[in-house]
Order: sequence, then structure tokens, then C-alpha cells
Amino acid sequence: MRKMTPWFSREVTGIVGAILGGSYGLAGALLGCFAYPLMIRKKRRKLLHLWIHGLLAIAALTLATGVTALLSSQPVHVWFHFTLVGGVAFLVFGLSLIVVRKAIKEAELREMEIKDS
Repeated sequence: MRKMTPWFSREVTGIVGAILGGSYGLAGALLGCFAYPLMIRKKRRKLLHLWIHGLLAIAALTLATGVTALLSSQPVHVWFHFTLVGGVAFLVFGLSLIVVRKAIKEAELREMEIKDS
């Protein structure tokens, strides 16, 4: 198997990991802060869904970058952070989408019950 030139050096690895992890951590924190206020307003629910789907797409691209680096024989310091952070972010935001959908469904049921009574 032919060794490729690494995409970046070992010295840059920590910076890449910090930027990826910090970015996804900040995005998750903002999602956590604004999910409930966006959920309780009917007109804002679509924005919340778009936000989570966008985060999922970016996480999938990060994971795909890591897998591509792994399959193209990049050294471990290149593919590790992309694969780890992309996989964890995809899992966390995917579970967040499930939780948000359930909460929205429950809120809609409560709204219907209030209208019916």
C-alpha cells in the first residue's frame, strides 16, 4: 500500500482537534439553550429542525473526512480527530433530533387537548 503525504503535521493535530471539538461543543451548547424556546413556538419549529439537520450534515461530512483519510492510508494523527469528533457529533445530534421530535409531538398533543376542552 502506498503511503500518502500527510494532510498536516503532528504539530497541527492538537489545533485541528481543538477547533473541531470546540466548534461542535459550542454548537451543541447553543442548541441546548435555544431548543426549548424554538420548540414552544409553532413558527420556529421548522428552524429548529433545519438547525439540527444542518449540524447532522456537517457531522456526517466530518466523519466522512476521517474515514476517507483512514482509507487513503493517512497517519493516525490525521484521521483520528475527524473520525472521533464526527462520529460523536453525529450520534449526539441524531439523538437530539429524536428527542426534539418527541417533545414537539407531545407539545402538539397538549395544544390539541387544550383546544378540545
